[in-house]
Amino acid sequence: MAAAHVVTALQAIAARETDPLSSAVVSVTMFHAGDAYNVIPQGARIGGTLRSLSTEGLQSLRDLSLIHISEPTRQEAISY
Repeated sequence: MAAAHVVTALQAIAARETDPLSSAVVSVTMFHAGDAYNVIPQGARIGGTLRSLSTEGLQSLRDLSLIHISEPTRQEAISY
């Protein structure tokens, strides 16, 4: 559940938290969370890319990504 929230949060970065005139792309291109259909996995692996035309934009995307990865997982851990 937390991994799905992370993907949603990452997708919102370029759309909602960056300057519309700056070029920013956040792509989630890999999501792996187990191999069985009837077992809830203990963890998930998410992969992707961050792209920007400037070094400052890339650093901003990196910082926002770290926030959006840690916050949903922290909230999910608190709920259990």
